[in-house]
Amino acid sequence: MTGSFCGTTGSLNKIARHSDDLSEGKRGTQQVDEKQLLQAFQTGDEEAYTQLYQLHVRAMYRYGMSLVAASEAFVLDCVHDVFTEIWVKRTRLSTPDNVRYYLLKALKTRILHLLVRKERPYQSLAEADFEDLWTYPNVIE
Repeated sequence: MTGSFCGTTGSLNKIARHSDDLSEGKRGTQQVDEKQLLQAFQTGDEEAYTQLYQLHVRAMYRYGMSLVAASEAFVLDCVHDVFTEIWVKRTRLSTPDNVRYYLLKALKTRILHLLVRKERPYQSLAEADFEDLWTYPNVIE
């Protein structure tokens, strides 16, 4: 894997260990912290965005890999797409009760969207349909 959203594979492993440390026995206080992080993130706080990423990237990656028999790169791209999308839409997001659930659901939706798009081949126009595109509309008398 080459560079990713957070840097290199080493960075991903470091984030994964950090995420595991945070999730062991601290889930109650983490819920409160996540909501505070999300609220700060929604105001444009990049540090809060980074912390949300670090808290959830490993769980999202594992969940994504469990959903599809796809490449690691595909799943990581989907994870990064989710984080990019929530950054762009941060001011319009409502605060979910469970941030991790929200992110996992967004990841699943993203993966399914890309798989459906990939499985649906582009349909070529029949020759007659193509010719109709270039005809002028009938003039109404």
